[in-house]
Amino acid sequence: MKYTRKQTEELVEKYSKPIDYKNNIPVFKAIKKNPYQMKMFCPFCKIWHSHGYETKLGHRSAHCGNFNSPFFHTGYYIVLVDGEEK
Repeated sequence: MKYTRKQTEELVEKYSKPIDYKNNIPVFKAIKKNPYQMKMFCPFCKIWHSHGYETKLGHRSAHCGNFNSPFFHTGYYIVLVDGEEK
């Protein structure tokens, strides 16, 4: 799905700011996508990345597909927050 610049800025502000760091690796918010997946809005790609559903903090490999991503080697942590993007 393509977003307008304004929509992208709103998603970045709401979901792509680290809420914490663990071992100098950022922790981002994730929301439920479906019963089996959750998603996080990547601050590098500016798109949603899907990951397996988990209610606890978990380390994930980046789905950026770009070697220039700051998360390519380190990955990131995500934690499920209440709600789903409408």
